[in-house]
Amino acid sequence: MSLTLELKEYLYEKGAALVGIGNMDGVENCKWPTGVSVAVPLPKHVIMDLKKAPTKEYREYYHKLNNKLNEIVTAGEAFLKERGYEAWAQTTDRVEVGPDRKSRIPHKTVATRAGLGWIGKNCLLVTKQYGSAVRISSLFTDAPLEHDCSINESRCGGCTLCVKNCPAQALKGTLWKAGMEREEIVDVETCYRKEKEIMTKATGIETDLCGKCFAVCAYTDRYLKRSSEEDAICTLVKPDERYTAQIEAFKQEMLEAGSSMDGTGSLRQNDPLEWIKENRLYEKKENVPENWVSATQYAYVRQQDQKILGMIQIRHYFNGYLEKYGGHIGYSVCPSQRRKGYAKRMLKEALPLCRELGLKKVLITCLEENAGSEKTILANGGIYESTVFEPDIGKRMKRYWIDLERNDDLSES
Repeated sequence: MSLTLELKEYLYEKGAALVGIGNMDGVENCKWPTGVSVAVPLPKHVIMDLKKAPTKEYREYYHKLNNKLNEIVTAGEAFLKERGYEAWAQTTDRVEVGPDRKSRIPHKTVATRAGLGWIGKNCLLVTKQYGSAVRISSLFTDAPLEHDCSINESRCGGCTLCVKNCPAQALKGTLWKAGMEREEIVDVETCYRKEKEIMTKATGIETDLCGKCFAVCAYTDRYLKRSSEEDAICTLVKPDERYTAQIEAFKQEMLEAGSSMDGTGSLRQNDPLEWIKENRLYEKKENVPENWVSATQYAYVRQQDQKILGMIQIRHYFNGYLEKYGGHIGYSVCPSQRRKGYAKRMLKEALPLCRELGLKKVLITCLEENAGSEKTILANGGIYESTVFEPDIGKRMKRYWIDLERNDDLSES
């Protein structure tokens, strides 16, 4: 696994919900070539309350999430330094804020450079996944990390919900572009005065917190309406001995359901420890038996409970069978977690790993009657090529290609 993916996986394990890496060239006051941006969302019930008025609970979470972010970026700094690189976490105690209420290197600037989102008409970061209901932090490094695609202009379009609902009427309805001054979007002093006024009135605490503009954001509303399964933080990991119990549980659930266990290699025949050893061995071409191919095995792990939701295997090249029937990628989701969108997410996260292997396009196949798998492939940019008859199982299989060089979603977190 590359340093970039290893770092991202590590930050997700530490609790980040979003991670992006940005090119910091040309950013004022920044001597570092690369910035890493992380985000964590506010709980939904806290956001719902903010639609009425600021609350004491929001203030508590404001500080609680800032502390969590400090821990995440500090861990990221240590991770990079242990590997011989320079790194600097921009924790709350290190952020320098001038008399104009501007920090030297705003977290929002790092976040847009890292592709996490754009600056909305509320002058806050807007993410596709959580709207503006996030707290963010950043760290800087000289490590040779791969940069995600930056976002350089607003995607708010004609929406004016935050502008209309701003208690201070401080928002100007401006569509942001990279390099734009904050004052073109918001009257900062009017905003701060009103925040302090309504926070004091609602809670008795004299501080500048409001939250109304991000609580009513249309992208935040999408987050509020999503199910808990859709919100779950999951990551692809190479399964090792730490996951022995979870691998066995996954295997037993698949066997009891009579599932085909696609994308799991020899797990059906082997116990977890033997399977883990085989996976490591067969990542290298020189170690695989005749007529087999080298492959990389991943498990899709839900972080909150460390449950393995699915498995996905990336084959590095073809043999005769894979070229016609099996394709580059095989995957399975355990029966209790199906129809929750995990297959789509798992495949999406696997595609950048395919590109890292040097693949320019990947073949994925599914049984003709498997509408769910077909939907997953299409959602990730699959283009139908043909249908073939697989004689060993006596069924027809659909073949789809995904062009990794044209798939714009590969750089998204």
